[in-house]
Amino acid sequence: MRLPEMRYGDGLTKSTQVRFGGYDHRPGAGDGTLWDMENLTGDQFPLLAVRRPRRLDRELKQPGGLWAHNSLCWADGDGFFCDGKRVGTVIPGRKQFAGMGSRILIWPDKAVYDTVTGQFERLEASVSLTGVSFRNGTLYGEEAERNTLYCAGVDFRELFSAGDAVTVSGCTRHPENNKTPIIREIDGDGHALRFYENVFELDTGVDEKPRDYTEPGTVTVARTLPEMDFICVNDNRLWGCKGDSIYCSKLGDPKNFNVFDGLGTDSFQVDAGSAGEFTACVSFLGYPCFFKTDRIYKMYGDLPSNFQLMGSATLGVAPGSHGSLAVAGETLFYLSPAGVVSYSGGIPSPIGTCFGEQRFSEGVAGSDGLKYYISMRDAGTDRARPQGSGRYQLFVYDSQRGVWHREDETRAAGWACLDGTLYLLAEDG
Repeated sequence: MRLPEMRYGDGLTKSTQVRFGGYDHRPGAGDGTLWDMENLTGDQFPLLAVRRPRRLDRELKQPGGLWAHNSLCWADGDGFFCDGKRVGTVIPGRKQFAGMGSRILIWPDKAVYDTVTGQFERLEASVSLTGVSFRNGTLYGEEAERNTLYCAGVDFRELFSAGDAVTVSGCTRHPENNKTPIIREIDGDGHALRFYENVFELDTGVDEKPRDYTEPGTVTVARTLPEMDFICVNDNRLWGCKGDSIYCSKLGDPKNFNVFDGLGTDSFQVDAGSAGEFTACVSFLGYPCFFKTDRIYKMYGDLPSNFQLMGSATLGVAPGSHGSLAVAGETLFYLSPAGVVSYSGGIPSPIGTCFGEQRFSEGVAGSDGLKYYISMRDAGTDRARPQGSGRYQLFVYDSQRGVWHREDETRAAGWACLDGTLYLLAEDG
């Protein structure tokens, strides 16, 4: 009797890949994904494709930042440029920008450039004077007592405007005149600042009537802004934060943060009252949002009288990654201490599970409207590729398809999107 024979197989199977799943750096990455890649894109999704080449637009010597506001603007060394033309002088270093109407706000220089008038100026102003006198005067054409600061050696119109809150300091004869009142008028020759009545203390004569007097030393008059680490513009106000404090400018006036008239146009400031310092801020969905590493705060209301700060304990922005905030597909993305997350106004959702054991820092991101581009520094926690420690990597997230791709090791210093073109400013210029 003959026994049946066993068939021998070669173990080979045939499969067809019809869908590409993008970057997946986990040991258990599934079929249709790549553990590592370079210069790939999802533009031909579901097929795998090579990204389109970049075009060199120009080279900067000392790149400080990039911004698009009706035109392409950047900082290079001590120069601020708009449409290729140098329009102002800044301090060399990394910049933050914000747009308010036709104006571009430049931080930490506290400077502003108006793209319509072509004027570049400082938001702060200060002058130290001798021979300053405090007087009775006039206001709106009527006599007024104790309301005038006068100095013949200056034209205050070159520094201040009516409505500015100015800090007066250096008064020794009447120290109570060291205060921050609001200018109501500047006289025709620019020598006198006029305020509401009874703002200042004057000498008193035997008839107990206030009399003009002159301070013996140097008096400083200054319009100052708070020190803010991060800025954004929301509803025609400049917002910023530093430490645990949040600041807001006067409506439509980024020069004034100390105007408290009890009006709807007033400035505003508040402390969050939680541990840790703010790490970023952004305007999103009509609200100014402020981030710590473990909290997100949102400012509700449209007037200082009804502003209300609401916070939630959740994933905030990682320290040093304030530049990772960018909106793609109506969703805000940023680098948190737990990796890249998406935020739609509620609870952030991690979207970086494909990075496996990789951990990143120093995120700088941009968006073309649908894709989120982020350059990050590899923290060196990837045991499968320890040589990656400290290098920068550029990743792209497709918000429509939820797929990541890796491009290369470009380190970004800034991004800007203008007329449908996404510009990348590399760290090397």
